[in-house]
Amino acid sequence: MAQNRYSIPKVLHEFHGKQATLYDLLATYGAGMMAAVTVLFLLPTTTELWHQILLAVLALDIGGGTVANLTESTTDHHRNRPRLRLFFIGSLHLIHLIILMVIFPSYALMIALNGGYIIAAAYCVNYIKVYQQQKRAAPLLLVIAWAMNVIMLSGLSVGSLLMALFAFKLIVAYAVRWR
Repeated sequence: MAQNRYSIPKVLHEFHGKQATLYDLLATYGAGMMAAVTVLFLLPTTTELWHQILLAVLALDIGGGTVANLTESTTDHHRNRPRLRLFFIGSLHLIHLIILMVIFPSYALMIALNGGYIIAAAYCVNYIKVYQQQKRAAPLLLVIAWAMNVIMLSGLSVGSLLMALFAFKLIVAYAVRWR
């Protein structure tokens, strides 16, 4: 059954493509909201307001991206922009890691190591040209990222959640060229 597609404002094309279904939009923003609410729930009540706001926005982006990057419209939009894909995997997502390291300085090294692995793994998957091999390599690299995450960030539930979602978003949802 075909779904209606809605035109997306140009400023949001990188997130949703040029047209998206209502279901895709609701699922994307629902996942983002769920991630943000979970992060806010996990934070100690003593967390500074600006940290809460930054972490909620980060969770919205990462949580929403786990769904958006699997939608047909977003995948189609990025499929024909290989340089943009490379920029999104690395440069843009380094900002996420920097925010986490600033907010959680005692975990900065662990966040950097885990995040560096995640970005490198996403680049590896992106460089695999055979679609079936991408689909098999991505989950393997994801499991390694999750194992690193559990070991390195076991004392930081908010960081652990965000890094797990970050790993899925980049390694599986974004780096694989889904059909």
